[in-house]
Amino acid sequence: MSVNAKPNSVVRDRHADVFKLWQKDTPEILAKTYDLDFSYSKLGGVIRNQPAQEDVREAFLKHYVFIKDLFLTLVISCAGFPYIGIQDFTRFAKQVELMDSVLTQSRVDYIISGVKARPKGLDL
Repeated sequence: MSVNAKPNSVVRDRHADVFKLWQKDTPEILAKTYDLDFSYSKLGGVIRNQPAQEDVREAFLKHYVFIKDLFLTLVISCAGFPYIGIQDFTRFAKQVELMDSVLTQSRVDYIISGVKARPKGLDL
């Protein structure tokens, strides 16, 4: 029996497709992913005031598509893909000029250290 593949070569299954389940974003899919994303939120650990939390949720919802795309751009470039480390986030925040006299490096460190936790349902 003769095989035409080179030794140690990867043989691809032409019927396997990692994008098979991919769907274009629709308002329904975005609403579902927004709710799922916020189910992992540690917002209550950062903002204690309930009306202020609702304001933040509304702001995130208003800009959710942009935030989602921005997150994907950031996470793809991270050393620990698919997780974002503090160094990756800090580099990104400096690149987009997110930090200023109000949002300083020490405040970002404090916020991130205050919300570090294992994601729900994941066995890491």
